[in-house]
Amino acid sequence: MPHKLTVPSGWSVEVWARIPDARFAVWTPQHDLLVSASESGQIVELTPGRKTRAASQKVLVSGLSGPQGMAFESFKGTRFLYVAETNQIDRYVWRGNGALGPRTVLVRGLPDTDPSGDDVHRAKSLVIGPNHTIYVTAGSASNATPTRAGESPPRATILAYNRDGTHMRVFARGVRNGEGLSFAPDGSLWTAVNERDEVPYPFHRSYGEEPEAYGKVIEDYVNEHPADELARLTAGRNLGWPFCDPDPDVTPGDPSTAMQYANLRFDADAQTNPGGGVLNCSTLRPIERGLPAHSAPLGFNFLEKTKIAAPWSGGAFGSGSAFLICRSRLYAFSRMSGFHSCSIRSSSPERYRNGSPARTNCALSDARMLPGRCTTAMGILRASSCQRFSLRR
Repeated sequence: MPHKLTVPSGWSVEVWARIPDARFAVWTPQHDLLVSASESGQIVELTPGRKTRAASQKVLVSGLSGPQGMAFESFKGTRFLYVAETNQIDRYVWRGNGALGPRTVLVRGLPDTDPSGDDVHRAKSLVIGPNHTIYVTAGSASNATPTRAGESPPRATILAYNRDGTHMRVFARGVRNGEGLSFAPDGSLWTAVNERDEVPYPFHRSYGEEPEAYGKVIEDYVNEHPADELARLTAGRNLGWPFCDPDPDVTPGDPSTAMQYANLRFDADAQTNPGGGVLNCSTLRPIERGLPAHSAPLGFNFLEKTKIAAPWSGGAFGSGSAFLICRSRLYAFSRMSGFHSCSIRSSSPERYRNGSPARTNCALSDARMLPGRCTTAMGILRASSCQRFSLRR
C-alpha cells in the first residue's frame, strides 16, 4: 500500500534509485553513495546523474553474507572501506571511482546463525572511531532469553576491536539489537536499539479487565511497551536487556497515562527478572531517548556541519541534530535539549500490534552536499525505494 509523505515546507521527496532490500548507506570520498543490499549479498554504488536526475548503479562487491554496516577510514594516507557481514568484518583499500583492492578479513566468527534462538539478529552495524577502533553490533539470538554464559563473542553487545582485528572486548552490553552506530559531534558513540516484543505486564495491579495483571501479556500494553531506544554508549554501559525494560509511561502501568520519551527509567522484566532479583534496574542509567514501541529504528546520523538549514542542523549553540529512520518514518531530533520532535513521517502509518510487525527495510546515509546540487540527505524509506530529500532555496 503506497504511503503519502508529509515533509516540512521547502523540502521535496523523489525516487532517486531502486535497490531491492537496501539496508544501510554511506557516502564515498568522491560523493557517490554506497548501499548495502543484504539479501543479494552486494554493495552497490550509486553515482548521481550528470544530465539526468536518476543515479547510475554499479555492483562493487558481491557474494557477501548479509552485508549491512559500512564505514570509511583514512590511515597513513590511504583510504579504506570496511564492510560488516553477518559473520565477519572485511576491509578493502579504496582506490576511488568504484575501484577496490582485495578483501582483507579482519574479524572472523562473529555471532551469526549460531547459537540459535527464537529471534536471531544476524545483521551487523559498524563504525570506526577517531582512534581507529572498530565498533560492531552483535544482536541477540532471541526475543528475551538471556545470553548463554561463556558465549564468545557474546551476543546482545557492542564489540570493539583494534584496527588489525585483534583484542576483542565488550564495549557495551544489554543491547538487544543495535541497528546503527554513529558518533555525535561531541565525540560520543550512540546506537539505536530494537527492543523486545510480547513484554509481560510488570506491575502487581489491575490493567484493563485483568484484576491481577502481573506477568500477563496484554495486547494494549504490548502495543506501547517497551520503548525502542536511542542511547549514548560508554565503556561498560548496560542497556538492560533482557532483564530491564525502558518504560515511557509518565505514570507507570496506568492504561490512561501520558508518555514521555526522554531519560527513560526501567521496569524489571516480569519474565526474566521478577522482582528485580537478577538485576536491580534502578542501578542502570536512564535511556537518553526513547522511541514508540516497535518503531524498529534502522540507522541514524548526526548532521553538524552540513548544508541542512536550522532547525534540522542544530539548535542553540550549533549543537547539531540527528536523523533516524524507523520503518517508513524519518525522524529528526534536536540535540539542543535532548532528542525530540518528529519532522518527517508517513501521513498514513501502519498500525503495529502485538509486537510482531511486518518489518520494512530502511536506511539513511549521512548528509553531504553533492557538487552543484542541494541534496541534503538520502535514505531508503521503503523496501526497494531510495529517496532523495532536497532543500530548495
